[in-house]
Amino acid sequence: MYHRSLTVISSYIKMRYAIILTVVIGVTFAASVPNPGHQRIVGGRPTTIEKYPFAAQVQSSSFGILWGLQCGGFLISSTAVISAAHCYIFNLPARSYRVRLGSASSVSGGTIFYVSSYVNHPDYNLASNEYDATVMRLARPVIFNDVMKSARIPASVFPIADGAELSVIGWGALSNVDPGPEILHEVQVNKINTTICAERYRALNEQLPEDEQVPEVTDTMLCSGILDVGGKDACQGDSGGPVILNDDIVVGIVSWGYNCAEPLYPGVNTRVSSVSSWIVENAS
Repeated sequence: MYHRSLTVISSYIKMRYAIILTVVIGVTFAASVPNPGHQRIVGGRPTTIEKYPFAAQVQSSSFGILWGLQCGGFLISSTAVISAAHCYIFNLPARSYRVRLGSASSVSGGTIFYVSSYVNHPDYNLASNEYDATVMRLARPVIFNDVMKSARIPASVFPIADGAELSVIGWGALSNVDPGPEILHEVQVNKINTTICAERYRALNEQLPEDEQVPEVTDTMLCSGILDVGGKDACQGDSGGPVILNDDIVVGIVSWGYNCAEPLYPGVNTRVSSVSSWIVENAS
């Protein structure tokens, strides 16, 4: 099982490290293919920060000098960024993390915000991968502009039709073996039926040794990709990034998958509606 962060958890696990209208929450606290694995985000293209002004790159450093990509994320208020819990399981101090906002580049531009605190979902479990979500609080508020704006998140009941087009963005690897790009990439994928997704991964587990088993796909997860075709997906380094519906509603948090862009095995994301109440409570 491959998480989609850049941190290797084990030899087999790599993480891909508003207005409330009853359906969508805009969090405004402060202001009130032969080898699809070798393309990458897989099958995507460069994009702009103006199109996705909530895109966040979470960086980490052990000594506060050399900073590098930890995971993706997305801004939901002037002081809160959401990412994936598996990126932060080592309980490093908040000063080990900072966030670049307002730039499509992973190495320059935009504005750096240091993290004052972060909290993983209390029910997150590395083995099951359920509730793979983290709230990061920024040390100073963001001043919104054309390149730094908050995304919306769905309320706890928010159906998404199978086959709906979703966008995934990130600075993650362009293949299973290649490094990530310096420029933000996007890819369009489809929402995959949860039952079909779960069946595919159960069938995969029947073929894998016990120590390589993948988690069960549950209703707290959202599957995405191009089923039985592949070639489009998130990959290592995209963990924590947003899966987007209708331009700015983040319905998924990139979490895990089997390799990247496999035809038979969709990408698996945290379903944001399953954690939206917790996000609102902890981001304010």
